[in-house]
Parts: sequence; C-alpha cells; structure tokens
Amino acid sequence: MDKKKLIAVFKKLEGKLNEKEFDLEAWKASAVSLFSRTFGASDPKIKQIHDLKIDYSSWALRDAPSTYHPLESCKNLGREVVLSAIDEIELFGLPEQKDLRKVMGEVYSEAEVKQIVSLAGVEKKEAELKKLLEKAGSEKNVALIMKLLSEEAFD
Repeated sequence: MDKKKLIAVFKKLEGKLNEKEFDLEAWKASAVSLFSRTFGASDPKIKQIHDLKIDYSSWALRDAPSTYHPLESCKNLGREVVLSAIDEIELFGLPEQKDLRKVMGEVYSEAEVKQIVSLAGVEKKEAELKKLLEKAGSEKNVALIMKLLSEEAFD
C-alpha cells in the first residue's frame, strides 16, 4: 500500500462530503469499506462512521441553536473522522496488515506453508492436504486456529 495514494483516497472521500447530491448512506458504505481495508474491521473509526446520522428529531432541533443544520453537522463529524485517519497515517505510517501466509508462518515451517497453500482449495488434493495437516500435528493446527481467532490476527 502506498502512503501517498492512500491519503489521496481519503482526501477524495472527504471531498465527497461537499458534493451537491450528497447521499449519506452511500458515503458511509464507501467510508466503511476504505477504513476496514486500511485499519481493520474492528477500528473504532468504523463505529463512528456507522453512527453518523442526520438527526432531525424534535429533541435535537429543540435544543440546538438557530445556526444548527443537521446535515452539515453530520458532514462535519464525517470530515473529522476522515481527517483524523489522514493524520494517523501521516504520523504513524501505514497500519501493518497481516495476511494468512504470515500468520501460518508463525506456526508452520516455510515448507509446510508452501505445501498447504498449494493444496488448499483443490478438490482432488483434499486427502493429501488432510495427511499433511495430520503430519504437522494437532498442536500446530490448534495454535493456528487460536491465532486466527485472536483479535490481533486480522484486525
């Protein structure tokens, strides 16, 4: 992932908040997708995006000053979430993304990983894959499952 390109995509997402034909739900779908791929599905910014709504309730309007505009308020919150993501990328760099091969490499040898990957998903090779996993031992297989289920594996 290229840092400059990623920041450009986040800035483009922010720019969509200014479009005349702004659709909050469409924007949120794009934003959630981008944030999930960049920061992981459990990142708190994703919840903030999901929670964005245009609040026209009588309580919100009653307690708000005359300058309150529900749509603009919602856009401002979205903008702040996007800008904080850009700041985070600029300050801390790109988040590290673990892929399945890396996680498997923490449990199995490099040769085992290559064999497993080459056999995975091939129907005629299921028996061979099963033998390979049995040979690796239940300890390694359980360790891999535990890593995959842990929060850190694919955040």
